[in-house]
Amino acid sequence: MSALESLSIQNIGDQEHEFNELLLECLEEGLREIFGNKGAQIILDYINRQYRLRSRENAERLEAFRIGLSEFLGSGAVVVEHKVMKIMYSKLEE
Repeated sequence: MSALESLSIQNIGDQEHEFNELLLECLEEGLREIFGNKGAQIILDYINRQYRLRSRENAERLEAFRIGLSEFLGSGAVVVEHKVMKIMYSKLEE
């Protein structure tokens, strides 16, 4: 593998990590805005326990997080998803 390929792979990994951090921040912020700190923590704890996720994995294992959110909130999960998308969009515009 050339040095350029190695840098390119590292850059992709860094970008993925940055995106996952941003997504995690938006997920937590969206839950807090809708449910407050305690409500958000209850939801996060439930999902992390049910799907054996560590809090830093919520963005990386988004599908498991989304399913857990739907199980916990039912059709209300869509409201959270829209809120998270709005927060992420606003942060990406900055």
